[in-house]
Amino acid sequence: MPVTHDENVAFWRRFAGWYDRFMRTANPNYEAVVDRIVEDAVPASTILEVASGTGTIALALSQNAGSVEAIDFAPEMIEVARAKAERKQVKNVRFSVQNACALEFPDAHFDAVICANVLHLLADPGKALAEAHRVLKPRGILVAPTFCHGETPLAIVLSSTMRIGGFKAFNKWSLDSFRRFVEGARFEVVRDDVIHFPIPICYLIGHRI
Repeated sequence: MPVTHDENVAFWRRFAGWYDRFMRTANPNYEAVVDRIVEDAVPASTILEVASGTGTIALALSQNAGSVEAIDFAPEMIEVARAKAERKQVKNVRFSVQNACALEFPDAHFDAVICANVLHLLADPGKALAEAHRVLKPRGILVAPTFCHGETPLAIVLSSTMRIGGFKAFNKWSLDSFRRFVEGARFEVVRDDVIHFPIPICYLIGHRI
């Protein structure tokens, strides 16, 4: 049976306490991806990170960005992120519990929106991208590195195995189909490199049309 949105939220709420450890173990080179995101987004003054998890990317952005809004639908993730920000004495990041498909921000508000490794996990990624488009300023930057669970036979097998453990991808794009999906949401894709993890990442940069 297909997983529901509520089941998805429940999983990530349970996962919050060991998310950081999982990311370090499962993706030992992920710090390099975070560095790329910061490099591509930091020219922007106002940044929104969608599905910030425990705040790793948002806190990295804080060193050079003017202000960062970081949202996640799991309160437990936000609690961990806020605690990390307090320990680091970061003042220019605000964490809040929000749904990526119904953002609480005005139109054309941000210079950049980051959707890192989340769109494949959403039941309605089209609505999330529409919201990202709405809150971006004209020609604003979209940074959307996304695991493409349908790109290779190995990725398909790993995705099915992870699903048994509760880690469920709603969308199993190939690299090409993910690019077409983003273009269909009224973004001009300016770069879409491949990062060769066991489940490949399409590292995509776009501009709001």
